[in-house]
Amino acid sequence: MRIVLLQNVPSLGQVGETVEVKEGYARNFLIPKKLAALHHDPEAQQLLRNFSEKKKEQYLKEEADRKTITNLKVKEIILKVKTNKQGKPYLSVKPVDIGKKLKIDEHFVLTAPIKELGEHEVTVKMGNNQAKLKVKIEPEK
Repeated sequence: MRIVLLQNVPSLGQVGETVEVKEGYARNFLIPKKLAALHHDPEAQQLLRNFSEKKKEQYLKEEADRKTITNLKVKEIILKVKTNKQGKPYLSVKPVDIGKKLKIDEHFVLTAPIKELGEHEVTVKMGNNQAKLKVKIEPEK
């Protein structure tokens, strides 16, 4: 019997997948627990349409993230900060500052605040893609 999964079922598959199972398993367990619907059921057909649209959107988002990460890999960022007489920065450089410089959301920048001058390695992660960037912190003149 062909069914469409309405929820993730560990031994069977993910939401939106069409799978073949024994009739008793479908009628006595999966369908009553709202884990699946019959393949020809209108609810299942709507789910399949929505699922394919979401999958397409997710693919396009991942592709855009991959392109952004590829563009970031070649960059070296230079940030100027105010320093005291000993050459220590007054403020730390936070992910927000790096995100503004790269023109991306700060949540993609994975680093602790940087409190020292010099060259630092920062990870930027978007979805499954990530890049390591060099960030130079220099004193403002």
